[in-house]
Amino acid sequence: MWKVSSRRASRSHPSTLILYALPALPLAALALPLFVIVPTFYSEVMGLPVAAVGGALFAIRLLDAASDPIFGWLADRWNGVGGRRRGFFLASIPLTAVAAFMLFWPPQTIGLGYLLIWGGLLSLGFTWSSLPYTAWGGRTFNRLCRANTRCSFPRRRDAYRDFIGHQPPLRCWDGWGK
Repeated sequence: MWKVSSRRASRSHPSTLILYALPALPLAALALPLFVIVPTFYSEVMGLPVAAVGGALFAIRLLDAASDPIFGWLADRWNGVGGRRRGFFLASIPLTAVAAFMLFWPPQTIGLGYLLIWGGLLSLGFTWSSLPYTAWGGRTFNRLCRANTRCSFPRRRDAYRDFIGHQPPLRCWDGWGK
């Protein structure tokens, strides 16, 4: 199944895959609740107006759209401890963890500013974590696979299909790239 291009990659192949997969669950656990659970929680439980919560989340998404290229540029230029991708990813963990804790366990009385600050910081932390993480995966799997399309195309195809929501015309993609 895997064509390995070097002896070093073949020896570290299972451990590389396991180590790469470890952060996937915490990252996935952050992405969904921010836009599914947070709006209901902050409007119904915390008592913030629904429109204000929606506006705050929209502002957070705009911040996310602006920060993606910045963090991509920074990740490409990072030369710190831990390597180019892993080091940048590891440096993001404290901000992401603290922002997630503060957003998902707020004090009893908060205002819209609390949601904007901690939601914005979580969005920045998530971007800071996910961009080098996915780039690290692309680099790792490109070394392990001889043909880039065999590894990356099915992953991209599934991501696009999941994003669009499994629409019927896209079901014909199921056999591509396998």
